Amino acid sequence: MPEPIRVLIVDDTPDHAEMVGELVRLSDAWGDAAVDIADSYGRALEAFDGGAYDVAFLDYWLGARNGLA
Repeated sequence: MPEPIRVLIVDDTPDHAEMVGELVRLSDAWGDAAVDIADSYGRALEAFDGGAYDVAFLDYWLGARNGLA
C-alpha cells in the first residue's frame, strides 16, 4: 500500500490552518494524508528542511513575508 500523501499547511491564523487541514482530511482522495501545520514563514522553512512534502497550502500574507517568497 502506498504511503499517505504528506501535506504542509502554512498559515499564521490557527483557525484557518485547522479548517484547511479538516478539508484535506474530509476529502476522498486525501483522507489518510499526513498533515503538518506551520504557523510562520520560519517554521515553514524548518518543516521543508525536515522532510519532503507532496503538497503545501500557503497563506499569501505571512507577517512581513508572503507565501510566494
